[in-house]
Amino acid sequence: MFSCVHWLSVAVTGLSCRLCVMSLQVVSLCWQHCLYNGILYTYNRALNDYVTPLEQLLSLLDSAVSTGKQLTYEQVS
Repeated sequence: MFSCVHWLSVAVTGLSCRLCVMSLQVVSLCWQHCLYNGILYTYNRALNDYVTPLEQLLSLLDSAVSTGKQLTYEQVS
């Protein structure tokens, strides 16, 4: 019984790690292509993280405002 439970625990942990890595790859692709809805969705649903995407997006906006550089249509759409 212990070996079965142990194997199941290892399998679930491994799956969880793979899903986390896949989610981070999705987030990376979303950043590369300015897909902000995808970033928010992935962080919120897959990673259950509501703070990090807002911090990152506000940082992007802050840097644009502080330099006086207008964001492009691709960056805000």
